[in-house]
Amino acid sequence: MPGVELLRADLLHDGSDRALERLLADSDVVVNAAGSGWRGTLEQMLDAYAVLVERLLRLIPPHIRLVQLGTVHE
Repeated sequence: MPGVELLRADLLHDGSDRALERLLADSDVVVNAAGSGWRGTLEQMLDAYAVLVERLLRLIPPHIRLVQLGTVHE
């Protein structure tokens, strides 16, 4: 779509906030579709469904809408 930028980033394992800062620079909406469904290990599911979401909630300013695409694991 014109005017829409897709940024694929590993916000969980990047080790810094650089990717998230780039993501938020001109964003109105952030869509989190991270996860591995039934294929992940317990650690992978905790990372994707809890750790990452908590980090996003903590770092995304209130004026940016977060859309969380979830699974039955959440």
